This record gives sequence, structure tokens and C-alpha cells, in this order.
Amino acid sequence: LFKLWDERSAKRAELLALTERPAWRTVTIGTHKSKQDLPMIVKNKGHRISDWAKQVIDNKKFAVVATERKLDLFTCTVAELGFPKGGQVDAIYARLDELGFGKCPDETALQLRREYKDQPMDEWRIVISEPLAGAYGRLFVLDVERDRDGSWVSGSYAYPDDVWFGFDRLVFCRK
Repeated sequence: LFKLWDERSAKRAELLALTERPAWRTVTIGTHKSKQDLPMIVKNKGHRISDWAKQVIDNKKFAVVATERKLDLFTCTVAELGFPKGGQVDAIYARLDELGFGKCPDETALQLRREYKDQPMDEWRIVISEPLAGAYGRLFVLDVERDRDGSWVSGSYAYPDDVWFGFDRLVFCRK
């Protein structure tokens, strides 16, 4: 009964305008002093980390938050932002900014992966953060996904003119 109630509440929240929606999830960030700890902790929980994600985490600009705190996360599709056929990354970021939303701290995808135990099969969520260069200078943001090979932290291309599809699900926070 409680599960049914939760499912109906979640569906109702999706009908609200994005700026009126409650947080989709809350994660705890700042739980580790070093970025080197996070991938191992994620792996120890049974999750996988793609080579693209490893490259982003290894970037010297990738940072962890110094103080532990709760972070409310919000979600929508690219289409819900006004780009039904998809949109360029820079336009998506600008639209989120107009609506009062911002970029998540770098470690958010790793913490979300640890805490998002009930992610549906074949779901993929791009975590909006500052794009960071991987190998060969290619810009990525991290995403969390689950497929037949398991649950992952991976990377999504994030050059300003890259296009994300209308059905792509985004995760972000308030400014």
C-alpha cells in the first residue's frame, strides 16, 4: 500500500511545473576527504565505473566537497525544459539557470550511484555539473545508469554544442 502511495505521489510531482516540484532525491555529499576514496567505495557497493568516468574523476579539477551536507536533487527530461527534439548542452544549461537551477558538485553522481539502489533497469540519468576533460581533452559530465551489465557511473559528452535527446533524463540542484 505504501509503495503504491509513493508511486502515485511521484507521478503527481512529475505533473507539476519544474519550479514547483519537490526534490526528487536527497543525497549526502562531502562524506570523503579525498576523491581517490569515492570510486573504491562505489565499487565496493557492487557498482561499476566506466573508463570515461574514471577519466573525469582523474581530472585535477574534479573536487569533493569539504563539509558533509545534504543536497536536494531535481530531475526532468530535456523535452520538459522546452527541447522536445533534443537540445544543445549550452542551451540546456542556460534554461536550467533561467529556472533557478544550477550545477551539482563534482562528486554528486558518485554519491547518487551509492544511494540510488532502486534505479529501474535501462534508466540513464545525466548529472548536471561542470563539464570536465577526460583523455584527449573530450568534455564529459558523469551519469548514473543501470543496464543488464549492472549499475554504473559513466560519462556523457558535454561540449557546449553537443546535443542531448529530448528523452534524456537530467539531475540537477537549485542554485
